[in-house]
Amino acid sequence: MMRFAPVFVAMLLLSVAACDGETAVLGEVRLEAGYVGDVRGSRIELYETNDLSGEPVVAGVSEFSVDARRSSFRLTGMLPGSYYLLAWRDVDEDGRISDRDLVGVGGAAYRPGFGGGPIGVFAGVPTDVRFVNMRPWRDPVQSLEGVRSPGRDTTEFRLVFNYDLELTSMAVQFPGLGTLLDPDAPGPKVAGAVYVSGGWTRGGVEMPGGRHLVNISGRLEGETFNLTVPVDVP
Repeated sequence: MMRFAPVFVAMLLLSVAACDGETAVLGEVRLEAGYVGDVRGSRIELYETNDLSGEPVVAGVSEFSVDARRSSFRLTGMLPGSYYLLAWRDVDEDGRISDRDLVGVGGAAYRPGFGGGPIGVFAGVPTDVRFVNMRPWRDPVQSLEGVRSPGRDTTEFRLVFNYDLELTSMAVQFPGLGTLLDPDAPGPKVAGAVYVSGGWTRGGVEMPGGRHLVNISGRLEGETFNLTVPVDVP
């Protein structure tokens, strides 16, 4: 599930290296000071859109250097254009960005669905992004599911959080119904406990199933977060 805690990244300093005839993006991932971890073997991905949707245009793995806190990378095979870079180390090997994975993006702070600043790629010229800082991603949400009542006329959502936190708002975008707020959501939430939202109903009319978008915002240890999580309601 997609995840929280801003990953602070040094402002992306783009420079064009001496022309070697190859279209490429190169640089170095670095573990931000104050954190423990190994960034070697991080997955480096380029996307066409800032929301990091779809499949990456190209992807590669950073080198296994002597220093676990830094690792260089070089991507090739892309066409000239504008791209967004995502770097992440799958610490728990679950195949997705999840709690405690190391994450960084180009030129901004990482958050789900945001790929930082654009990177210009030119034909026959390697673009050097210099470095991308990485830090552990802290995902507020451990699990989230949507459930309809046996009669399918009421929908509720059940959340479990990874950390003690303060929830400030929760809203659900229902297919065909627009976005509806949960007035009961604001307040402190305890790690591991299940929060059950208020039930949404339309006076006995069947509630929609399928893809819903749940937006939650709040504060975790003094830092704000805002996440939109897709949930498929059966």
